[in-house]
Amino acid sequence: MVAFIGLIFFFGLIACIIMTIINAIRKKPIKPLAIGIAILLLLFIICLTVTPPVENQQTDNKESTESEQIITSKEEETSTSNTEESENVLEESIQSEEITYAINYDKLQSLFLAFSFETTEDNLIEWIEDNDLEYTAEQYNGTPKTMHYKIAYEHDVVLQKYAESGDYIELSFSKEDGSFMYAEYFNNTAFKTALLYNYGTYWDFREKEGNNKYSGYYYYTPGENEGGITIEYSNGNSTETGYYSEENGENTLSSILG
Repeated sequence: MVAFIGLIFFFGLIACIIMTIINAIRKKPIKPLAIGIAILLLLFIICLTVTPPVENQQTDNKESTESEQIITSKEEETSTSNTEESENVLEESIQSEEITYAINYDKLQSLFLAFSFETTEDNLIEWIEDNDLEYTAEQYNGTPKTMHYKIAYEHDVVLQKYAESGDYIELSFSKEDGSFMYAEYFNNTAFKTALLYNYGTYWDFREKEGNNKYSGYYYYTPGENEGGITIEYSNGNSTETGYYSEENGENTLSSILG
């Protein structure tokens, strides 16, 4: 802008000089023009003085451009960081939903988790009715005699003989004192079983009293009898089994459901 004004003063100075020469030839007064020339010359010199060199202008423009690039780069980094944070939050949210879904047990699985060594037959009947499940109950002879229940979603699956395949729960209570002996949940899709054992005869288990060293949760695949715990009997014999122990019901179900 200063350079443009200086240029105007320069052309005005040239014009005044020409008019002064013309007036001198024509013998007209030249004093006002001489004063104008002096003023224009002074203004022109001032414009030359305050006009920054071209190199400084280029440097300023370069610094301004670099500043803009730095700001843009920081904005891009911030945008990228915000995007990554959003993606992380979304991923954590998805993982959280998967965990919630993983523990969204069905009625039979929830029923299995509700069992404990203090569960009674009255508790069981109430839970079955509340969940609208099918069941059968039969008395089995043995020592002690037991009341054996089988629970499922469909009537053909709860039959204790010649039943159809499907998910089910089987559990036994002592007929002598009504105490809980064991409960097993079988998942037909995984073809694996979750077991809560207290005492009594259950395949390789033979304990006569509850809350013994084998009381607890187990999982296994029917037909497999190696790789799990070894059961030691009172007569000194022992047998390797396919039963794997777990700390609680949730872990046991996770082991068979994958």
